[in-house]
Amino acid sequence: AFEGVSMHSGSRAVDGAIVDADFVNGELILMTINDDEPVGITGSGLIRLVDLFRQIGLLAESGRINTKSDYYERWGEQIGRQKVIWLDHENEIMLKQNDVRELQKAKGAIRAAMDILIDELGLDSSQLETIFLTGSFGGVVDIEAVLRIGMIPDVGVEKVETIPNAAGLGAAMFLTEEGQALAEEIVSISSQIDLDLSADFQQAYVHAMGL
Repeated sequence: AFEGVSMHSGSRAVDGAIVDADFVNGELILMTINDDEPVGITGSGLIRLVDLFRQIGLLAESGRINTKSDYYERWGEQIGRQKVIWLDHENEIMLKQNDVRELQKAKGAIRAAMDILIDELGLDSSQLETIFLTGSFGGVVDIEAVLRIGMIPDVGVEKVETIPNAAGLGAAMFLTEEGQALAEEIVSISSQIDLDLSADFQQAYVHAMGL
């Protein structure tokens, strides 16, 4: 879902890929890479779209496309056995119900894993000092949207930081003697948690899929 692979109109981060969206005077505005004509939806664009549609009631908390919404009359359609939300008729770009489900499953797994790890440490999410999001996807997502759809614990925007390449930064840190000592210390106090063996995972996963 985050790479756009499983989406009907999914796209890699190429010119024309939808990376953000907004509502201006009741109209949906799509923002694309290089401001080109839309060619598809990236993972960050998907999160933003789902967040926006949830805010205006076009998507229910369950993730279901709301056919009773006034916006559904403007952008919604039933195609075969599946409801869709049209984003760009001319370029045939749409958000299908299954696309929303794929996002829910992906973000639900991330949130459930975080909740279980926090619980294993005997902590509450309010005790987290910082959450770092990184990578080609995590480094560019809309933090407020990520928080609103519940992909990570609601710690507040001020506690979430994005880093484009934390893996490279970490590798560089560990090249020094001080960094090597830190790495050894981290290893010595770390333990592995097998989520598939956790009795709470399935319940946490299902709960975390809600928007």
